[in-house]
Amino acid sequence: MRVTGFEVRNFLNSTYDAINILGTSHHIELLNLRVHDSWNGIIMEADTNNITIRDSEVYNVRYGVGFESTTHDITVERVTSHHNQVLDSYGNGDGFSGDEGTYNITIRDSSAYNNLDAGFDVVSDNFLCVNCRAYNNTKFGFRLWRTPTTHTIINALAYDNGWYPASLSGGTRNVYNSTFVNAPGDNGYSISVSPGLVLNARNNIFANYSLGVFSSTPGTRNEDYNIYYSPTAA
Repeated sequence: MRVTGFEVRNFLNSTYDAINILGTSHHIELLNLRVHDSWNGIIMEADTNNITIRDSEVYNVRYGVGFESTTHDITVERVTSHHNQVLDSYGNGDGFSGDEGTYNITIRDSSAYNNLDAGFDVVSDNFLCVNCRAYNNTKFGFRLWRTPTTHTIINALAYDNGWYPASLSGGTRNVYNSTFVNAPGDNGYSISVSPGLVLNARNNIFANYSLGVFSSTPGTRNEDYNIYYSPTAA
């Protein structure tokens, strides 16, 4: 099934999402969509699988593009998700979010900016992110956490995020060919680290941190061919 070239706006019913794919729905393509000023954006849940989203924009909703329940085998390409927010006590609202239980999620050539929480906030098993940008988000650029399985980001760019360019925790996190630039007044570290992290970092740039690259020492750290620059850190 292919759905292409339409706009969803002003859908503010809190019971439903602007676009909701659920049950065991599968092999659906969403192309050239514009989803905005609604309750939630594009949300996949239950055992939804083999969904492709391309060349679309989501903005001014609570959660932009979300993967929930046991959603799996999803491909997102050339999607922009921005200005999303949840006005709760924490201040939530992500560009892209993957919940625990979801798996095999791939996002390519996509951007997330001006979201109240994170650009990419992912707990999914087996997550791959290639050629993505996260900037001007209130808390995190990339937040990859909790799950003990593998997350990989390649050719990522994170800058001007309020707390950290990236937060990495849980299992194995592979970070290749990426750039992380701290913002003035943030928490001072390029990467927020939690115990148990296995970090493989190669060919990256970490720049403008004021306190250090890592907020704490990763459990296992394999680094090669990275560049570190700070005008202030010792």
